[in-house]
Amino acid sequence: MVNQLPAAKLQASRSLLHKSAWAGGWVLAGIVFLFIWLTTPATSLDLLPGSSSNNLGLLNGETTIQSTGLTALPVNGGVTVAPGSQVRVTAFSFHQVTLNLTVLAGIGNLEIEVNGAKIGEIDRENLAGTYSFSFVPRPQDNTRPEMHFNFNLNNVSSSVVLGQLDLDFTEQWQPWLFAKNELALLLLAGLMLVVAGAAWLGRRVGGWWSWLALASGVAAVVLLATWLVTLLNVGMDGALNAAIFWGDLVAVFYLVIFIGGVGVLAVPVKEGASLFALVRPALVSFRAVRPTLSAALALVAANTILTGLLFLVPAVQNNGFDTLARYWDGPSYLAVAYSLYDPASPVFTISGFAQYSPLYWCASFPLVPLAIRLFSPLFGYVGAMFLLNFGLSCAFAITLYRFMRDFGYSRYPLWLSFVALFLPLRWLIYHSVGASEPAALFFTILCLYQFKKENYWWAGLWGAGVALARPNGFFLGIGLGLWLVWRTVERLRADPALAKEGQLLILFAKCFEWKALVRAILPMAGAVLAVFALYGWQTGDFLAYLHIPEDVTHLYPLPFLSLDMGVGRGEGDFYYYGLEAAGLVLLWQQKRFDLFWVGVALAVPAFFILHDDVLRYSLPAFPVVFLIPFAKVFESRPARWLAVPALVAVLVYSWSQLGTNQLDQASWRELLKFIG
Repeated sequence: MVNQLPAAKLQASRSLLHKSAWAGGWVLAGIVFLFIWLTTPATSLDLLPGSSSNNLGLLNGETTIQSTGLTALPVNGGVTVAPGSQVRVTAFSFHQVTLNLTVLAGIGNLEIEVNGAKIGEIDRENLAGTYSFSFVPRPQDNTRPEMHFNFNLNNVSSSVVLGQLDLDFTEQWQPWLFAKNELALLLLAGLMLVVAGAAWLGRRVGGWWSWLALASGVAAVVLLATWLVTLLNVGMDGALNAAIFWGDLVAVFYLVIFIGGVGVLAVPVKEGASLFALVRPALVSFRAVRPTLSAALALVAANTILTGLLFLVPAVQNNGFDTLARYWDGPSYLAVAYSLYDPASPVFTISGFAQYSPLYWCASFPLVPLAIRLFSPLFGYVGAMFLLNFGLSCAFAITLYRFMRDFGYSRYPLWLSFVALFLPLRWLIYHSVGASEPAALFFTILCLYQFKKENYWWAGLWGAGVALARPNGFFLGIGLGLWLVWRTVERLRADPALAKEGQLLILFAKCFEWKALVRAILPMAGAVLAVFALYGWQTGDFLAYLHIPEDVTHLYPLPFLSLDMGVGRGEGDFYYYGLEAAGLVLLWQQKRFDLFWVGVALAVPAFFILHDDVLRYSLPAFPVVFLIPFAKVFESRPARWLAVPALVAVLVYSWSQLGTNQLDQASWRELLKFIG
């Protein structure tokens, strides 16, 4: 008994230590994370006069603020820049900045300096015009990270009337992503050592999970310390601080994923079993009882992670989600959602939109814009656009899972539905930003599902959703018609007694499923008529879509013209054409004639497109001609091992593309004035 008492006390002490480590670590981490979230540095860019002797403070009268730039407009339409005038902007960037100036009047020679370095000169008899200067700001010693703009006039008697000053901060300093930032790398390495040391100590003493929780709290405190040091050095203002905030947030995000992943999957919690091992029997039982619900939850979780990974890098690089929202066709849908196709709407006078004809906007069919407008009171226009496509892409994956499972198109429908969230290449982009592909694909799979169930009215209603979402939605109706024709031909072949010479057409007409065709096609035709009626009401032209002067269909009578190297990404189109054709051949060999004819109607029109983005125009066909016929390939063990590097490659490609094909920042800031 004498020896047992100290052992009992030691065990009690260890138990108390483990419990306190668990509680203390997570409480500490929670407080730190909450503090970081609630003290987000301001991203405003304040425009201040350089001294009381000049009048450039009038530029503050109407200033549009964005995290990626600012536009300053004088109160009375113009402000006089006297010799020696200075503007101080409390923002800084270690990357290129673009200064855009609109000069209303002036004569002589005007030099512009930033932090004492000359960035440009205007030397004309008449200085009126618009000018652009790109430069990398030079930091000043022992000062806050800001920029001082000096306007130097060589003739002291002259002056310049400034109409607008615009700063473009497209590229920002990314301290946690910079390869040359040794401090950040050392800090991250130190955090990993803390976690590893805590795990080793926990293994020796016991209670890994408690020590890991304590390690997360310690790591969070280290992050908070670095955050506060940076904050004290640079203050609360400016894009620099926003970049540091996003960098810290990403570091915390990765740390939480690391600790959570290791803790859930590997750390022994009870009797040598991890948390995942303990809950796995319950998950298996839940999946057996509710397979569709469990698959739906898994696909929503997977899509959430994929969307987060896709948005993460652009958000950090640009201090927000502006670049994602500006990715075309997102601004088009936002403009239509606000204007409802009214050609007289002031939103179409925005500089980035004014180049298009009034009928151009009819190329964006109304389903997605109307849905954005419907949910805008709850989430705002931009938020509604993102959430709508996230929900539709989740619904597409869940519906695809049921479609493949119920009709035996895949041995592992859940796995294949997960693959369908990031393949083919451009799909991850367009089911995350503003686009109509998620709606079209969701309603396409629903339509095919109901058609195979012989619920033709429901098939027609879901097909109407496709027609309302995209102009090429009527190709689905053609595919359903070809499907019915083939079914009739097979029926006649199966009964040779019916194939009497001279009566084939009559027998075909009698055997054809006219009711199925009418019930499936009528709602789709009604949807197209409703779209045209809306266009006629707003524009006065019922056939406005057919009268759009811009080429919005990109269809030509000859195939494969996109392989012309002058178009753009023509090399990749060759391989995608080959995949589509191979998919159709496999569907025929697999005797899936229903999907074959639908695939023909959806895929073949892409062969006649003259555009550098054929892959996007082919997206509505990819479940039919890409996923299902190649299901055995995607389900094989080597393909599963290759899924991770394939996903990384898709993310790298998608990040590279999100920096292109965007509405310019000035036009975006004008659009935000309308949609908020």
